[in-house]
Amino acid sequence: MKKYRPILIILMMVAVGTALAETILEPDVIPEAGSPGAPVEGANIERWNAGRLLFDHDFGRGEGLGPLFNADSCQACHNLGGIGGAGKLDLNVFRVAEGAGDPADPFSENSFVRFIDEGPLLSRVSDSSDWPEALPSGMSFLFEQRNGPALFGLGLFESISDEAILAHEDLEDEDGDGIRGRAHVANGTVHKFGWKAQIPSVKDFVFDAFGNELGMTSDAASDFAIASDSDAVPDPELDDETEDLVTEYIAGLAAIEPRALTAGADQVKRDNGSDLFEEVGCTKCHVPSLDDALPVNAYTDLLLHDVQGDDYQGIPDGEATGREFRTAPLWGIRLSAPYWHDGHAENIVEAIAAHQGTASSVISEYERLSTTEQEALVFFVEQL
Repeated sequence: MKKYRPILIILMMVAVGTALAETILEPDVIPEAGSPGAPVEGANIERWNAGRLLFDHDFGRGEGLGPLFNADSCQACHNLGGIGGAGKLDLNVFRVAEGAGDPADPFSENSFVRFIDEGPLLSRVSDSSDWPEALPSGMSFLFEQRNGPALFGLGLFESISDEAILAHEDLEDEDGDGIRGRAHVANGTVHKFGWKAQIPSVKDFVFDAFGNELGMTSDAASDFAIASDSDAVPDPELDDETEDLVTEYIAGLAAIEPRALTAGADQVKRDNGSDLFEEVGCTKCHVPSLDDALPVNAYTDLLLHDVQGDDYQGIPDGEATGREFRTAPLWGIRLSAPYWHDGHAENIVEAIAAHQGTASSVISEYERLSTTEQEALVFFVEQL
């Protein structure tokens, strides 16, 4: 069960700490409707709150934490704007893969990337006395950071039909707008969750996080659950009720509504920005709503797009290539900086500038706007 860990990456992780959690919630205080971290309308509050306490719980070694892990609780990496929010930049996780194919250019389009050993993540903490290990020589390795996404409203995506998502696909740019997008389809199902829409359901999202981020095992019949590990705690370390409650909590997190503005100059500016957001073409990917039943516009098509620069090389995940990422939802974006899959954009302006590839035509239209118009568009996004 070895994972090779480069010294440079290890030093970076030691510098930012181990992300061990501190309790940040009041157990008996349920967030009010409309505030970050509130439950969806109709949630079973007793079970939802029990899941919230488990989400905040600091798991210990005796409960199965480790032997490799990034944090000791879920909220340790999801707390910006409130419990269940995005993760801070210094809590990014590191992914690593081995390049193969053309030795002279191991990450070219004609090559492929495979994960080393049994997994793609470099863990921050280990119980192993011989950790970290050096990378084997004679190989090329690719590293990629991932920033923790906000979980607000996540469960609402499960109600969106596959047909609603597939209706927005444009694999060959048939409408000639330069934008191509495709659903992440695996095992006959449209996947909706994760940076690359690589995960099919909220429950699989929970299995993936417990296994890869906390090093905790499960006997669930899921491709995203880890069945065994090498620590002293008998497997499986998670019981069904814990898995169910955490899933119900995340699935029951309400989406963040746009900031309320009083009538006046700010409202006019936001309305103008909303119009410009559509006019330049942002809504071609950041579709306001795929389902009219959603209580808040999510601004995503849940499709994979290549919006990277020409020199970008990333790590594939499932059916998604290394360059493809799911359109990020924009609801609650004002609470979830930094932006982009690796968090390198500190604000909305930098996030817009980061769009390249299939988004190039839209960015060109944005850049043609006057300074006042660009400010209005950014102001609109900042209110979501």
